[in-house]
Amino acid sequence: MILLKIAVFLKQVPDTDEVRMDEKTGTLIREGVGTVINPLDQNALELALSLRAAKGGSVTVVSMGPTQAELALREALALGADEAVLLCDRAFAGSDTWATARTLAAAVRKTGPYDLLLAGAKATDGETGQVGPETAAMMGLPFVSNVCAVEIRAEGLVASRSVEDGTERTRAPLPCLLTVVHEINEPSMPTLAGKMRARRAPVHVLSAADLGLNPEECGLAGSPTRVVRIAFPKVTRSGLRFSGNELDRGIALVAERLDSMGLLGQKRPARSVDSARSPEAVRPIRPIELAWEEAFKNDPGGGVLVCGECRNGSIHPSTLELAGKARELADSRDSSVTVVLPFGHLDDDPDRCIRHGADRVLAVCHPALSLYNPDVESRLFAALIRRLRPEIVLAAATTSGRTTLPAVAALVDTGLTADCTGLSIDPENGDLLQTRPAIGGNVLATIRTPSRRPQMATVRPRTFRLPPEDPSRRGEVYRLTPPERFLLSPLVPLGRETRQEEGTPIQDAEVVVSGGKGLKRPDGFRLVEELAAVLDGAVGASRPTVEAKWIGYPHQVGLSGKVVTPRVYIAVGISGAIQHLAGMQTSEFIVAINRDPEAGIFRVADIGLVGDLFDIVPRMAGAIKARKEAQR
Repeated sequence: MILLKIAVFLKQVPDTDEVRMDEKTGTLIREGVGTVINPLDQNALELALSLRAAKGGSVTVVSMGPTQAELALREALALGADEAVLLCDRAFAGSDTWATARTLAAAVRKTGPYDLLLAGAKATDGETGQVGPETAAMMGLPFVSNVCAVEIRAEGLVASRSVEDGTERTRAPLPCLLTVVHEINEPSMPTLAGKMRARRAPVHVLSAADLGLNPEECGLAGSPTRVVRIAFPKVTRSGLRFSGNELDRGIALVAERLDSMGLLGQKRPARSVDSARSPEAVRPIRPIELAWEEAFKNDPGGGVLVCGECRNGSIHPSTLELAGKARELADSRDSSVTVVLPFGHLDDDPDRCIRHGADRVLAVCHPALSLYNPDVESRLFAALIRRLRPEIVLAAATTSGRTTLPAVAALVDTGLTADCTGLSIDPENGDLLQTRPAIGGNVLATIRTPSRRPQMATVRPRTFRLPPEDPSRRGEVYRLTPPERFLLSPLVPLGRETRQEEGTPIQDAEVVVSGGKGLKRPDGFRLVEELAAVLDGAVGASRPTVEAKWIGYPHQVGLSGKVVTPRVYIAVGISGAIQHLAGMQTSEFIVAINRDPEAGIFRVADIGLVGDLFDIVPRMAGAIKARKEAQR
């Protein structure tokens, strides 16, 4: 029998089901709100307990926080954990994710060694997904994120990783770190015997001194990033509501708006505007073959570097969006933009990055990069960052970007702000101001990295609209082949399976139509699917419908599901819990359909249709079909 010594990172978070909003002030009502173990950390604990049952060994739970965090640890002990460790010190207060990861890494060294480290892929209060990869990188451990299945083998383990359109399988040695998602299991409830045992069990408390950490380098003092401003989002939605005899007018306005957004015309392939230009309009840029260590021509240093992403031989649209935003930031600093594209093969044109704003493209190509490997990509990006010395590094907050960039930040010893929805340059000191939603999306935190470089951020896809291409822009495209030492990795990608479902994954879709418990039964989703089909959109869902098994987890929108930023979000029979609103309220245009005129979903909607969804949705689908037919 394999005996596994497992550590699970737990975080105590506010119960999002209890959090309410004060409609007058726009602030969260915190009084009476309980705390719980972060939901995905519960999945991590359940995995640890099941592995111990199957293979033998022990489970230690580790949490960092004030004394009340002991409640979460005792709940974990009641569920079956063997030991509990609380990292508690005033010096830890104010830690960003980098400082948190550094403290957790020290705790693992102090209380370990462990064969396996587990954590939830993200926490509902911060939603960054950074701590796990940062901790692994600081410890030099291989890691796999977003794990939805695990198989322990004699030589290590095989992890299945949930990505936008399916799953990826990776073989990893032990020890390693995994972050897990909801699909991996269903957390258990504690037994009475477990609760009794947990009351008597010791909780080991460790301070900064116990961990060998200098208190002056922990917490806020040791955090590379600083929150410099908190603001409440201004409600900019039109908030129009229609009911009764006015419903037809509301439906007509929805169809009119969709038409004006160009979403009701003939479906076009998702390609750049290059395809509409004549071959003579765009002169190809001849790539420069460059040895890995060879110097770049006219290398100015500094500037903005975009960590690009390629999928299935194509440049992901988020890379081009970031190239445009990077151009804007670089122009305000009179600097340059470099886009790095790692790939195994590329059927796309890297010149597109130039036409969208880049000055230089580094096409890092090798067959070994065909399958995603966070260990390899993080080391590649870190090496290029050290070499090019950019002031700013950006990446998309895709599944891969949210995995790779935290590890890169740890490797280059700087901070990272996740899931940004705004970026600008402070005119006073030139720092990057990074704005991201926080506390369920109900406040906007502006963050800077004052004393370390580069300044790093991941950005939600579709946050910045794809700028028009400029065929006259010229730049340099370099082709680099990384040396074998970068490609050697303890992680072995085994393959990728695309989910056998029609349509676009909800994170990539321009239109998402989501259903809630107002659909009343599982087959109610047929209405949602039909409306989504009319709009060439994807089907989303609220957490209660997923928990009721009406639809699969890949469709779940919200803090414990997927965060989406489509051009259009249509909520059908969804009440509007805060954890759901946080996953969709940055959509460009929101339509809400609900019988209850007081439903919270109307607070973030541009157009609200109050009434029976079983009547409204077919009428809306018919109106949209008619408008599309009229254009043919």
